Amino acid sequence: MAITAICGWGLSVPANADEYLVKISEQENCTVTLSPLKGSYSEGETVTVTLTPTEGAVFDRFEVYYECSEEEWWAAQSANARPRLRAPRRASYFNYRLEIWNFPGHENEPVEASEGTTYTFNMPPRHVEIEAFFTQASTGEEEYAITVTQTDHGTTFTDKSKAKAGQPVNITATGDEGYIASGVKVYKKETVGGAVYETLIDKVSRVDATHYSFTMPANPVKIVVTYSQNILGDVNCDGQITIADVTALVNIILEKDNTGTYNRLAADMNGDNDINKEDVKALVNFILAY
Repeated sequence: MAITAICGWGLSVPANADEYLVKISEQENCTVTLSPLKGSYSEGETVTVTLTPTEGAVFDRFEVYYECSEEEWWAAQSANARPRLRAPRRASYFNYRLEIWNFPGHENEPVEASEGTTYTFNMPPRHVEIEAFFTQASTGEEEYAITVTQTDHGTTFTDKSKAKAGQPVNITATGDEGYIASGVKVYKKETVGGAVYETLIDKVSRVDATHYSFTMPANPVKIVVTYSQNILGDVNCDGQITIADVTALVNIILEKDNTGTYNRLAADMNGDNDINKEDVKALVNFILAY
């Protein structure tokens, strides 16, 4: 068996039929080298992969893939009974690729690590693709973007357009006449493998009816505020006053409304600027009266 080291798109063709290629996928925040670096290797020969991070980069994971056909890919996926089967992932050069530990006959084949950034594996009678993943470490000085999505019946703005991780961010949510901020949601945005994921931050503090705050994560964020009509008793902002509003009011009292979903002005039934059991009684009596 033989192997030729390949970086990026600079692929070469094996000189002999029993020679195999290694493709090193283009990396971010690190360089990847093979040792020994030569044009061919015999089957079973040990290949050492060394990962050299750029300054400030933090190691995430290292992966080895075998070349396979589409049929082999689906067979291996089915054999492993994976939920939510995805379409086969094409490598940039090889036909299809399959994780080393899922390839039939190689399920227990080890990829050994040494000191976190040096790995070894034995060459199979297949082309191989390797990938390393490093992330750039935060220095604590980076500022992350704050995006506000404007919605109907109100205006939302923040006291800054960027912030460092750990800094407080203040939100002002001003409803149009007859409207109030009924839901204040902040999403942190993460990019993984080119895809952007949004995760709801569950710790948004309510200062008063129009002011909220949260602590900036080490990610860009998106802010979305929902504005609803300010109807006394309509705590859950569905346009009706029902027993569901009593449940919402109780949730406010029990501090189960961290994201500001409910209308607190509508929950203050007796207008004393405090939400407590007296408001529950007043709301229940109001519902029973109708």
